[in-house]
Amino acid sequence: MIQRTWERAKLASTLDHVVVATDDEKIAECCRGFGADVIMTSESCRNGTERCNEALEKLEKKYDIVVNIQGDEPLIEPEIIDGIVKALQGAPDAVFSTAVTSLKPEDSTDPNRVKCIVDNHGYAIYFSRGLIPFN
Repeated sequence: MIQRTWERAKLASTLDHVVVATDDEKIAECCRGFGADVIMTSESCRNGTERCNEALEKLEKKYDIVVNIQGDEPLIEPEIIDGIVKALQGAPDAVFSTAVTSLKPEDSTDPNRVKCIVDNHGYAIYFSRGLIPFN
């Protein structure tokens, strides 16, 4: 699954460098086996954002835009990645961008599906793994 996710990310035309950040040596060894650059991070990272930050600190090159793609996204479309990068390039004051899609009713109670509330301009204002009440 990680290999497929990495391969899809490598197809994005806007990414200069794709790395796998992990705290697990078995995952690192597997990823190196299919050609991925790997950055080892500490076990203390509580989430992907913290892991990305630690990996960035270990990279020699500095980047203006970083895309955090979780290893369990083997179906991610390179065009989605490119869209996120281009959105950030077009909005220099933006801190981050995230891809969202409409939620199917059957997915509304699935805690693995993060729900996002956006304002009238499409800006994310709230994220939740649970149901989000509305009026």
